[in-house]
Amino acid sequence: MVEYKKIKGSILLVKSNVRQELGQIFLRLQNFVDSNKFRNRSFTLDEFSKWYYKEKKSSYINDFKGFNIPSSFFINFFCGQFDPVSKEEAYLKEKVSQFSMGVDHPYYIIGYLNNSGDTMEHELVHALYYLSRGYRGQHNELIYSLKKSLNEEEIVNWKKFFNKFSYHQEIWDEEMGAYIIADKTTLIKNNLYTPTDFRHGAKLKNIFKNSFLFHFGVTASKVINQNKSS
Repeated sequence: MVEYKKIKGSILLVKSNVRQELGQIFLRLQNFVDSNKFRNRSFTLDEFSKWYYKEKKSSYINDFKGFNIPSSFFINFFCGQFDPVSKEEAYLKEKVSQFSMGVDHPYYIIGYLNNSGDTMEHELVHALYYLSRGYRGQHNELIYSLKKSLNEEEIVNWKKFFNKFSYHQEIWDEEMGAYIIADKTTLIKNNLYTPTDFRHGAKLKNIFKNSFLFHFGVTASKVINQNKSS
């Protein structure tokens, strides 16, 4: 069962115990946001699925458990270019329409597999990055400093990592920070969490914690703990 819940500020949380349910809701929306092939263009589910399997020999729905949708992309998605939308997409639109009437714009939508704390923190980084200009500026400044300190091998490894997940180049800096703050395990598995990353990561995580508290009036850890289960 999918649960829709407003959390602090202008964030709508969509969560489920079933990965496939979330994937059916968010697949096209998420790739409209961040795919290196499909960002800002219309496409069918069949077109995407064939491309993804050819590239990854896998299923997108089985590979991802967290989703992050800025309101600007959400609104553009439902301007007609993706018609006919699926019943899952249409129901999300209905729930977001109800949610958005009572919050300030812009707003943000997070999809998350229940009891996956690291994933939720990762998506909250994306939400704060979009909703807080102050945090976004500090985030970008620190990522710029980190990238300047990388050696050639580290640069190559980061590019391989972004391409592995088919991230569009426009969101690399945002994703880099989200992984450093919330998903060190994935970075270590991909030979990315170096001592340099660790030093910058500690600073970035502290900035995220303080900025989240300032923006929403509550800590990110409290939001995560309050939403661990249905």
